[in-house]
Amino acid sequence: MTDPIPTPENSLPPEAETMAPEPDALARERDEWKDKAYRLAAEADNAKRRAEADVDSARKFALQSFAKDLLPVADNLLRALDAPQGNEAALREGVTMVAAQLEQIFTRHGITKVQADAGTPLNPDHHQAMAQIPSPHPANHIAQELQNGYTLQGRLLRPALVNVSNGQSHGENNQ
Repeated sequence: MTDPIPTPENSLPPEAETMAPEPDALARERDEWKDKAYRLAAEADNAKRRAEADVDSARKFALQSFAKDLLPVADNLLRALDAPQGNEAALREGVTMVAAQLEQIFTRHGITKVQADAGTPLNPDHHQAMAQIPSPHPANHIAQELQNGYTLQGRLLRPALVNVSNGQSHGENNQ
């Protein structure tokens, strides 16, 4: 005996008609999946907004620790200004102590002074030459530091302003 050739009328077994899901059940399942998709999209949007708010807050308050550490320095400088006149030695001692306090804060926060000692070679990555002057140091070596430079965690904040030796001593003439 041979099986009948399948045709659209007889291609599905008779029990398949009873197994087919109801259109209402399909619509409910579709709606459940859509609801899940909407909820996941909303959750992703909320997570994105929270992350953006965290980044914004971190930007706003990144300097909070540094600023808080600087407040005692400001207080001590104001006290120095309020000191009675005529006691310059005590005033100088107080300002020296404030400078040391500021240096400690800089160190704690990774701010270091750029080395610009007289006689060291000019480093254009850390020094800004302001003028060439006669000095006993070789040409293109630092003759004088005019203003401190600083780095933050190795990144240059401000170059040291320096005068550079032209290689001539004070007594030599250009001939």
